[in-house]
Amino acid sequence: PNHRFEEDHLRLLRAVRFAARFGLEFEPITASAIASHTSHLARISPERIADELRIMLSPPTRDHAWEMLQRFGLDTIIFRFWELPWKGPHPEIRGSRGVILFSQVAAGERISFGLALAAATLEYALQRVPSLDRWPDIPVRAAVRAMRQSLRLSNEEADEMEGALYGLEQLIKFDLTEAQLKRFLA
Repeated sequence: PNHRFEEDHLRLLRAVRFAARFGLEFEPITASAIASHTSHLARISPERIADELRIMLSPPTRDHAWEMLQRFGLDTIIFRFWELPWKGPHPEIRGSRGVILFSQVAAGERISFGLALAAATLEYALQRVPSLDRWPDIPVRAAVRAMRQSLRLSNEEADEMEGALYGLEQLIKFDLTEAQLKRFLA
């Protein structure tokens, strides 16, 4: 596996995509090779990375794919241009929260790439936020700008991602009454 991943670093994402799609787990030697080559993914063009993520994060198996991206640290390469106010993953949070959003967003259905990126952004931030009290501080525009830089998103994908994140931000920031919440959701 080390030799194969050294030949083409995009194989790191392809391996995750195939494993997620078919419900497979990696042999220990392959998992170790993926983990040791994670930083090499940054050498791949953003467009090629985005193409793999489009295929991987849109189908119903996206939660399994995202869990593997996190496990191998590939998510840190995808979000490498996003500077969060908090540094690094918080171990007590990372292990306890697991994959939250990918399993809840339109479970069992295909979703758009923009919505998948919004869920990925929230998952990534959730693993790093020191407490949920800081949750409203997530910089949405900075996240979208970072994803544009790391994946060369289309305007449509970036707009969809931003819209989903701002919608959630509005729910979190305001202490809405039930009537206000219903109007907002409508």
